[in-house]
Amino acid sequence: MSTTVVTTSNDVKRIIAEVDEIISPTTLTAADSGKTYFLKASTGKDVTLPAAQAGLNFRFIVRQTFDTSDFSIISAETDKMYGVLVTGGSSVAVNAADRIDFELGAETQGDYIYCFNDGTNWWVEGMGVQASSITGQG
Repeated sequence: MSTTVVTTSNDVKRIIAEVDEIISPTTLTAADSGKTYFLKASTGKDVTLPAAQAGLNFRFIVRQTFDTSDFSIISAETDKMYGVLVTGGSSVAVNAADRIDFELGAETQGDYIYCFNDGTNWWVEGMGVQASSITGQG
């Protein structure tokens, strides 16, 4: 017996991305997946990703520079972030990190990371203008 797969496409949804700002500590849910978040607070905040689920994805972009602390993107599970960050023109590996930090004093408007989950791990890529502007920790 064969199975028929029906795929529905919403061209408008694909054209207009969902955008939001983070101005306070935030815990994201699976329903937030696919959004682009602008980091917009003079004091950095912790942003916790939801538990691992295949297909979840988020983009985080620095909208304004920070005055007093880092912004941290934190995995709900420990040691689950892998990938590469390009900062100041050099590649830096992220290997079993607990979190990604946008570093106070090194961040620049437009620095970003993209996070994608395969059901077990978060795969990250990002770019920052200055060396050490984005780091994998833990």
